[in-house]
Amino acid sequence: MLEIYNGRHSVVRQAITAEAIRDVVLGIATRRNAIIEKVRFLDSQRELVKEVHFGGFTYNFDKYSLTKNNQDIHLTTKEHAVFRALARNLGEVVRHETLIEEAYKGESSEDKEDLIKKLIQKLRKKLGDTKDDKGSYNKYIRSFHGEGYMLVDSSSDASS
Repeated sequence: MLEIYNGRHSVVRQAITAEAIRDVVLGIATRRNAIIEKVRFLDSQRELVKEVHFGGFTYNFDKYSLTKNNQDIHLTTKEHAVFRALARNLGEVVRHETLIEEAYKGESSEDKEDLIKKLIQKLRKKLGDTKDDKGSYNKYIRSFHGEGYMLVDSSSDASS
């Protein structure tokens, strides 16, 4: 018996059949599968991108190269892993867990969040990212407390 409450009073009482439950579960599964397919499609489109341009920088995914004004910027292997994840998701927040997974594949992920913070600091320094009037980094790599980081194209962001 299903009862829907509004405050203290029961509003609707209805018997739930196994068929009704099956229909709800099938509907949820169908929507879930559609979302998974859309995510796979979007990921496949991202894989087609060869270069990302932001704030005067160019990152080439095939060559693993970051340049500004045709000058190479050296990145370590782990810096590349973190930067690639940020560049592949330009303008989107990349969660800490994703960055840890990319930089430390196959390693224990315990206590790696501080290491990601240090890698982000090194990347910011190499990009010439500086703090704004409020003491936040906003030019190239933005922090989202408790969530992750985002690579921003500052040339198209008038608010920075």
